[in-house]
This record gives sequence, structure tokens and C-alpha cells, in this order.
Amino acid sequence: MRNLKRALSLGLTATMISGLMVMGSSAASYADVTSENHQEAIEVLKSVGIMTGDEKGNFNPEAKVTRNEMAVVMSNLMAYNVKTYANTSPFTDVPDWAEPYVAACYTNGITSGYDKVTYGGSDNVTTAQAALMVMKALGYFQFQSDFGADWQLSTVAQGNKIDLFEDVDAPVKEAINRNELAQLVLNALESGTVEADDNTIKVENGDTTVSAGKVKYNYITSTKDYAKAIKEVRSTSDTSDAGSYVVELGEKLYDGDLTKDRTGDDFGRPSNKWEYQAKEVGTYPDSADHTFTANVTSKALYNAIGKTAAENYDMNVYFNGEPVDKYGKGDLYKNKADDDSDFVAYADASDKAMTANGVITEVFVDGTDEVVTVAIMEQYAAEVLKVDAEDGTITLSGLSEGKVVDAKDEFEATEFAEDDIVIYTYANDKIQSVYAAEKIEGDVTSVRINTDANADGKNTDPGDGDRFTVGGTTYKYNKTMAKADKLGTDNVNNGVVAYLDAQGYVAYIDESAITYDYAYVLSMGNDQDKFDQDSHKGTTYYARLVLTDGTIVKVETDNKSSLAGHIVSYSKDKNDVYSLSSRSDKIAFATDLDVNNDKASFKANGKTYTANANTIFIVADSDPDSYDDYDFTVYTGVKNVPDIDGQGANTTATTDDTQAVVSVKEGTTNLAKVVYIEDADVSGAGQVIFAKANEKPKYTK
Repeated sequence: MRNLKRALSLGLTATMISGLMVMGSSAASYADVTSENHQEAIEVLKSVGIMTGDEKGNFNPEAKVTRNEMAVVMSNLMAYNVKTYANTSPFTDVPDWAEPYVAACYTNGITSGYDKVTYGGSDNVTTAQAALMVMKALGYFQFQSDFGADWQLSTVAQGNKIDLFEDVDAPVKEAINRNELAQLVLNALESGTVEADDNTIKVENGDTTVSAGKVKYNYITSTKDYAKAIKEVRSTSDTSDAGSYVVELGEKLYDGDLTKDRTGDDFGRPSNKWEYQAKEVGTYPDSADHTFTANVTSKALYNAIGKTAAENYDMNVYFNGEPVDKYGKGDLYKNKADDDSDFVAYADASDKAMTANGVITEVFVDGTDEVVTVAIMEQYAAEVLKVDAEDGTITLSGLSEGKVVDAKDEFEATEFAEDDIVIYTYANDKIQSVYAAEKIEGDVTSVRINTDANADGKNTDPGDGDRFTVGGTTYKYNKTMAKADKLGTDNVNNGVVAYLDAQGYVAYIDESAITYDYAYVLSMGNDQDKFDQDSHKGTTYYARLVLTDGTIVKVETDNKSSLAGHIVSYSKDKNDVYSLSSRSDKIAFATDLDVNNDKASFKANGKTYTANANTIFIVADSDPDSYDDYDFTVYTGVKNVPDIDGQGANTTATTDDTQAVVSVKEGTTNLAKVVYIEDADVSGAGQVIFAKANEKPKYTK
């Protein structure tokens, strides 16, 4: 809990309090308010009309609050009929818009001026000044004797007694902003109202009054139901009201129409649920006592919550909002010494631990009820599929393993555009939160793939060993990244575009933006003299590659399976050993080959392919008798490649020529990145002949 007990740096001379100009807004929430702000306080105050946003739908949480503006907040809080106070202020420096608000607060003893005619309304209000003002609304500080020798010291001391500064992180002497003021006012709504029992001794002598003793303030109580709407706190007084409910300020002002219930949110986190006039304002989780964003072991959790809670408290565990029936009282204690045991590992009957990179684990320790609650929340990547500006909603298209979102999963948001990559959470069959993913791009300098596994075949550190480096920074993957979508060693020295979650883990890689070093594999084998597909002489494998600049290279490869007839991406190590990854199907023959009029399309293996301005065409210019006779021309883009015609599949051909066309597909589309063409009719010359699927190249060396 943050409060002002540590912030007593005194010395202010101003003793007045004041206000906030508010603009009406129809928005239920604000585009500039996130979970980093006091969202609960801001939205509750909006619902009852105490503080609202501007005409653009923003709350402006970081804006400082002036004394004039504070008078508006207090007038809204106390529901003053400000019109009846118009033109009654004694101050000459108050603008017309603020005058009735300042007058209302002045008349009711909430504030005063620097002197009889100067209010100083354009000055910022400090945290201590704002606290004094709201405590006057609660019933405190009705007598001069309440202030003692220093008004500020007395204000902070009394505020700490009633938890007025809980979660308010603003120094006493500094100007308070709208975000912190909202929390301060909400705390006041949840604080008990008081009335003074003035037992002081007063001696009056002309214009001078001398007081002795100190005023006692007693809670206002009631036995009626409205006094239970926000808190069910009973009086401990020894008078006749003993056992009655303390009336909180919010209960007094709204007569039970503003209610707060303790509940669990969709993730299972202990939360406050607010309603106003029977309409839900929102459900707001408590601040977690401990938060993890990677793998959590039993020992780590034991050490975080402590011996007493681990060994004696009940434990409730939720995974994406679903209860996990694994841990009960004392169960964590049994595993505390096992560093390698994942807390709730495989509790969902899957082969993956539930806590891992990019998975948020929040832990709540309730010492009063002796309960530990653990909420585990996965994060997923998605693309914004649709934006409905009229309804203020977005629809997502999922990009991760796990929860799948579709057109029915709408989410209220206005700050996103179509095709944006976002990170979302999901529970109770609906999207719970959405935020923009962080984009990184650059050349990949290293890739590591984890192959460690337990005896049962499960990774000891699921996904944690997989990583890559861009721009000197090493990135690990979010748990929900599919293995097939991660980078391979063939991505080294190539470009990548990736998207990170808020914890810095890679949740999505844009496959269409990855750049590779490509080649076409003419032949492969382990016979250094021939190295075609059927040679079995040695143990070292070789490949003959056609690079995208048209050159042929003969290389050693660590691949043991033949990729002859495939387009591949490749990388090489310091010993010049090549790693090859197929980027295409092996196409034995192509049909309906048609490259003309700045368009390119063909059919192969039952699929239709197209090309664009970035497609690389590798075209064999001759009919060679050996690999040494090959001559290639490379074209980039359909506007630059000459017309190429094809007759269709020649399934009865007796030629030993290699297959004519191979393509690289981009994602789930059939957009060719590289096309290899041999024995085709280029610009009307020659006849197109394609090899059979089961035939190998005849050329050897």
C-alpha cells in the first residue's frame, strides 16, 4: 500500500483548497486511461458525475488540478445546487465559469481564500490541500483547534488514520493530478462520515476566544440497508449505536444507489464490483501482492508468499479463469524444496506448463480470511480484423496457439485500426483486454533452438531456450507462439519483423516480412562425385544450389534428407556447412504456366500460384547436357520477366529433364517469392517440356 506517511516534507504557507473544471463525456471509459492509472476510481467517479472527461473522450489523468477546478469536483461530490450560489463569492479573481462553484464551497466551509478578496483559483492544488477539502466533506476539521500548530501535519495525520491516502502516490507539497485526485475522492466515498462532539472549554473576551481540550469526532451510523451498500462496517462505540453500520460518504450521498461488492473477476482475481442505480460500472481486481511473467516454480511461490501462508492458508488457483483442482491447504509446502517443479505444471492435462514466458501470474495473499489466490493468464497475439467505429468495437483474428477469436468475439475499443497487431487476454468465453503489440524489426544475428527434454518428453523449461537476437538484443518467445512459427537457423543474417507482448516476449512473427537467402536445389546426395538423390557412397551430404543471382554452388550440407527440386532458404556456419529449409513443395511439373502482360500465374500440385513485383524468377536459358552447361537469367518482378508460355503437364514425356517450376508460398496464400523455370517457352521460342514426378535429373558430374 502506498500512502503519504513517508511524504511529510512540510513548509507550505497556503492553507486553502480548491478545484477541477470537468467536461461532459458520453464515453463509458477513456482512450487515455489504462490499467496503469486508477481506472476503478476514474470510472466510478465518472458514473456518478463527480469527475468526467473532456469533449474528446479523454480523461487527461496526468493534468494538474487548479483550485478553481477542485471547487468543481467538490461541488459535484457534495451535489451542491451551484446556481443558487451564483454571484455570492467575495473573491474578485474568480472567472465567471468557476464563480458559483467556488462560492458554494466557500459558503459551506469547504474552502477559503488567500485573503478576503483573493482566491488564487488558477494556482495548482496540492495533495494536502485536496485531502483537507475532502475530509471536511466527511465531517472533520470543523474547528480551529483541529489544525494544531501545523494544518498540513494534522491533515496528513488524520488522513492516514482513515486510510484516505491508500494507493495515492503524490507528495504532500506537490500539485495533485487528475489521476491521483480520482483515487483520493474514491477513498473518501468509502470512508465513514463523522460528526463532532464538541467538549472543548471556550472562554470569550471581546473579540478573542480561547479554547481548551480537543474536539472528538464520532462515526455517523445507521441500521438501515443503505448503510451496507459500500461497506458493512459496524460501529464499535459503547453508546446506543453500538453494532449499527457506519455510514460511508458514498452511502450518505447516494442513499444506497452506489454499491460495491467483493467478488472474483473473470480470471478469478479478488475484485471490487461497482454498480450505480442497478447498472454495472465495472469489476476491478485488487493489486496483486506478487506478479510473475515467466515460469513459476513451487519454491519461488513459497518464498514469495511466506511460510505461514504456504503451510496454512487455503489456495485457489485459476488458469485463464478456470479453477485448477490441484492445490489445497499445505500442498505448496510439500513441494517448496523442489526448484525444478513448475507450480501447477501440466495441471490442464496438456504437455505444456501453465506458467511460462509471457504468462502473467498474479498472487493475492489474504491474511484476514487466510486464503491465497493465484490467477494465471495467458497472452495471445491477434490481428485487428474489423473496426466498427459506430459501435466502438473491434474484431480480432487470432495468431497464437490456444484461445481462438473469431467474428463473434467483439471488444469495446476505439484506438485501433484494421491490420494492427495486438495482444489480448481471454477468459469466460470473451476477450478481457487488448493492447497494441510492440513492433521490432532488423537483421537476425543468431538463433538458438532448445532441444532439452525431460525423461517423459516434456521440456524442462518450455520454450525458454528458444530465442533469437536482433540489433544486439536477445528475444525469447511468448508461451503461445507455435513452434512452427518460430525462427530457424536459416533466418540468421536475414530480416525479421516481430511483435512483443508487454513483458518483451515475442508473441508473433510476420512471416510475410521475413527475408531469406533462397536457392533452388538441383541435386543432393552423399556421393561427392555425383551427389544425386540415389548416391550412397559417403556419410557427408552435398547439395548443388542455384542461388538467386543465377550462380551454381556446390556445398556441404547438414541435411540428411534430399531436398532436390525444392526452393530452400539457407544459412551456413563458420565451417561453410549449409543448413537448408524447404520453402516449397517439390513440384514435378507445372500446368497452365502463363507469364505475360505484367501478370504471372501457374498451376502445380493442384494449387494455383501468383507472382508480384517482389517475386524472383530464375530461368534456365539453355538445354544443358550437364550441370556445367547451365546458364541462368534472374528477373525480379513480373514487369521485368519476359513472356513465358507453357503447354501444360506432359505426363507421358520420356525426357529426363528436371521439373520446370517451383515456388515459395507466403503464409497461407500462394504468392510465389521465388520461381524456378526450366525448359519453358521464353518469349515465344521453344517448346515447354516438363519432367515426370518420379524422375530424377540425368545430369551428373
